[in-house]
Amino acid sequence: MSQAIAQLVTLTLNPQIARRIRRTKFRPPKPPRVKPEPKPKRPFPGRPPMPDEKWAQIKRLAEDPALSCNQIARAVGVAYSTVTKYRRENGLSGPGSPGAKLVHGG
Repeated sequence: MSQAIAQLVTLTLNPQIARRIRRTKFRPPKPPRVKPEPKPKRPFPGRPPMPDEKWAQIKRLAEDPALSCNQIARAVGVAYSTVTKYRRENGLSGPGSPGAKLVHGG
């Protein structure tokens, strides 16, 4: 132990080494990195299903051939494609639909 101290003293007598010793700050060793526990996988990130109230509004308004899909979509607050998809699936748009009869007569 005393030998190490004597060695340190002789090093500090050298001005360049003494300066370097003073400049270096002692940093305690970093603790080993512990990997965080993996988070459970979430289900596929999609939009939550639309509330039933909105579907009810779309169904009610889609029956009216005078309203366009865009008007219904804006009134309910959904995408235009949602309304057109609903109308197409239920025969409320396209040839033979009430809207086509209203426009083209029939």
